[in-house]
Amino acid sequence: GMSGSVFLAETEISVDETAGVAYVEIRRAGSLLGEVSLTYLVIGDTAAEGADYLGTGGNLVMGDGVASLRLAIPILDDLLAEPTEAFAVTLISADGAALQAPRTT
Repeated sequence: GMSGSVFLAETEISVDETAGVAYVEIRRAGSLLGEVSLTYLVIGDTAAEGADYLGTGGNLVMGDGVASLRLAIPILDDLLAEPTEAFAVTLISADGAALQAPRTT
């Protein structure tokens, strides 16, 4: 059958530490039929896991008919006068849809 494709709306997310959370939008194009089970990975650039953000990845499900969802990544304010933290989110697998750029490999 026709399969949709999933992709990140942006690959590099910068956030002000005081914001408390960073959102990453995951979108699905093409067919929206059926569930898509995704595995994602969070990769630090200037941010350090545990000091600046929580969690290094996980799984999420886009339900039948869902075209986009927001992944929330908790941000820790470590009280240092740092520049804006940067990290990347990568989709590493999708069950029920094809993976499409942007993603790192």
